[in-house]
Amino acid sequence: MSIRWSWRSWGSRSLMIYLTLLFSIMPAWLIPVRSAAAPPPPVSFSLSQEGLASLRFGDDEMLGDGKFLVTRVIAETWDGRVEPLEVNQPHISQTGDQLTLSYPWGDVRRQYKSTPSIPARLDLTITVENHSDAIIREIDIQALTLRLPAKPAEYDNVTPMMASNIGDPSIIPLHYGAGSLALCNEDVGRPLMIGFPWALDRPTSRDYPVWVYTGRHDSMPDSLPYIDRPIFPGQSDHYSLSIRFGGANTTLKTLAGDLQQRFAAAYPFLLHWPDRRPIGELFISTAAAGWPKNPRGWLQDSTIDVTTPEGRKAFDEKLLNYARTSVKILKQMNAQGMITWDPEGQEYPHATSYLGDPRSLPPEIEPIIDDYFRVFSAAGLRVGICVRPQLPVRAVYGTKVWQQDVADPAANLIAKIAYARKRWGCTLFYVDSNGDPNRPMDAAIFRRVAAAFPDALLMPEHKNTLYHAYTAPYNELRQGFTGTRPSVSDVYPGAFDVISVPDGPIEKRHDELVAAVRRGDILLFRAWFADTYNDQVRRIYQDEKPPRSAPP
Repeated sequence: MSIRWSWRSWGSRSLMIYLTLLFSIMPAWLIPVRSAAAPPPPVSFSLSQEGLASLRFGDDEMLGDGKFLVTRVIAETWDGRVEPLEVNQPHISQTGDQLTLSYPWGDVRRQYKSTPSIPARLDLTITVENHSDAIIREIDIQALTLRLPAKPAEYDNVTPMMASNIGDPSIIPLHYGAGSLALCNEDVGRPLMIGFPWALDRPTSRDYPVWVYTGRHDSMPDSLPYIDRPIFPGQSDHYSLSIRFGGANTTLKTLAGDLQQRFAAAYPFLLHWPDRRPIGELFISTAAAGWPKNPRGWLQDSTIDVTTPEGRKAFDEKLLNYARTSVKILKQMNAQGMITWDPEGQEYPHATSYLGDPRSLPPEIEPIIDDYFRVFSAAGLRVGICVRPQLPVRAVYGTKVWQQDVADPAANLIAKIAYARKRWGCTLFYVDSNGDPNRPMDAAIFRRVAAAFPDALLMPEHKNTLYHAYTAPYNELRQGFTGTRPSVSDVYPGAFDVISVPDGPIEKRHDELVAAVRRGDILLFRAWFADTYNDQVRRIYQDEKPPRSAPP
């Protein structure tokens, strides 16, 4: 007689009994133990009449000076006068963990709270109440001074470490030997300047005041934006900060990932561009060559003569041959397309050289420029140009030409792009001179432009994190860029940059560029001649596995 047995016939209740008996007789060293993540060291603080008396992270005292100081207040009166308000000798009172500084013009309240989370953190809420008849235009506060166990890696003994929350979440990390911290503005929607202006004990560089201010501070660089955050009579404003603590290897995402996610939720990622193949750079002129018969510097050729019919005919043929040669190189590189930086020529010196306005073509290029772009389009390649948010202007008297800022840069860019799309089918646009590296134009300008042309790719010269929600910003390998910054990717995992590689250390940075292409970044290369860099670009795309191809 055979007995048939199975787990299913035995039943779940019997199985549970069996397993319980098995584990009861099993040696303890055989029983698997789930390791619990060690909780972070706690953050603790104590208060004094002037602010903090102590701030500890684990075993480390992190406080250099706990005084909470309002150092400057600038007000605007009803008749337009701007004047400082009294900030000395406030009346100080304490209720629980809330401290209040009272002045003739109003109150400044600060409240501290420690949070036993991952990461451990100290929260600081500042409330400014305006009891005066004037508008508070600017306020400067020194919240405390940190004393770190060691000099942080981020400080170069010169550059202020400040953040404005304009275009980027305000997260300022410091890594100091065995630990790390991040100073954060918890309000992702409103600008506020926070940061560490400098170390008070250079070159030891362990003591860092924590500054909070609106308006502009006289000792800070002019490149930092003005924080326009007025407090009107009878109104109040609130500033929410945190200092988050971690270990030596704690990443920025671990320290402030929740803040990065809130920033992304407030400003959603809208860019869609599946094709990540390389793009060719084309320059069909040279700047301010001073050649009388070729004043726009066409094809970098001093023998070109655009002042006679015969010369123009020869120029037309040279330009089309340039285009045909470039198509062959673009095809060899499996490029998605090209950008011609200068269809207007470059009659004027830098920085006017790239006019960035396809509606401002000189007479010798008008009859041939459509054929030029058609050579690329007929080969199945995307085409593009350089545009600028300014307007090129020529003086009524004289020969001076300059780039004039306009009231509505988005409308100006939209008009230029619409012209280029209609005439040549352009979908790739490098955007020159959109502010400066430290203070790019408002990213909302590019949100408008991108919404008007969802099938175009915008590549602005200057950028911040928010730009990546709508554009693929331009970078150069020769300036040290090898891919989208991790702090950007933490906010927008789909973000990508375009990286111009000519004249940069491409062989030395090969592996970093392979990783960048694998993540989705696009490389730019010279496409009008057989540049030795092109072989390196081709190898980078071959080493990226699996290699990217055109979308279906």
